[in-house]
Amino acid sequence: MQDSMEYKWPWQVSLQQNQHHVCGGVLLAKEWVVTAASCIDSDLEYSVMMGGMNLYSNNSNTSQVIPVLDILLHPKYRSWILISSDIALLRLSIPVTFTRSIQPVCLPTPLYELKIGTQCWVTGWGEMRKRVKGDKGQPLPSQFQETKVFIVDPHKCDQFYHIIPPFLRYMTFAKGSVVCATGQKNETLCQGDPGAPLVCEAEKTWMLAGVMSWVKTCTQPEVPSVYISISKFSKWITRHMRSSASPLLDFSWITLHLGLLPYLF
Repeated sequence: MQDSMEYKWPWQVSLQQNQHHVCGGVLLAKEWVVTAASCIDSDLEYSVMMGGMNLYSNNSNTSQVIPVLDILLHPKYRSWILISSDIALLRLSIPVTFTRSIQPVCLPTPLYELKIGTQCWVTGWGEMRKRVKGDKGQPLPSQFQETKVFIVDPHKCDQFYHIIPPFLRYMTFAKGSVVCATGQKNETLCQGDPGAPLVCEAEKTWMLAGVMSWVKTCTQPEVPSVYISISKFSKWITRHMRSSASPLLDFSWITLHLGLLPYLF
């Protein structure tokens, strides 16, 4: 776990409610952000802060804060007993202006699969320690964080999430639409940052492999974090972005075959 450098992860956003960070998110295009559906309360209004490294002192020279216009939850999203299809698209009220510190990430193709052991990165403002009862300090680190993680075998990952009731004991928790990852020496983000991006480098291009869904606790460092597999939802993402695209929306970043388009700064 370490502080991140400016401009290194320009697609990271902070999903906010009343100017308070509630979840991470990822910039896909000028008008679109993806996050975890479990982050969303339909009764609340949200905004997105991007281009800033510090949650508590936005730098007006680099950061932009834009209200969310529309929220689209995946139709198969469920949060009862087992969270599934935990993904949401957010349409911004105005297109963001791309800068050196604000850029979209590339999407994987539907056929892309991560190999076990692949090195990736997780970024965000997740907690790095267990909260102490009565602690009135800042709930999240103010400085943007990054940590190296490695893709975990889904069968091994699933074993960590089996629970006691007999009727749930044989359910598969970590399956097709999710990716599991954990870090070296158990150094991963824990509580506080669902919706955070899991990005992996392929052919010198950074690709969005997942968004954090099931966030492990700081007291169980051996348990992998679970991410929604973006490749499994890339068709849903691109279909809805295209169907409501404005003339200002640029789709040049979308991957169209097994390779990835070069990412240009």
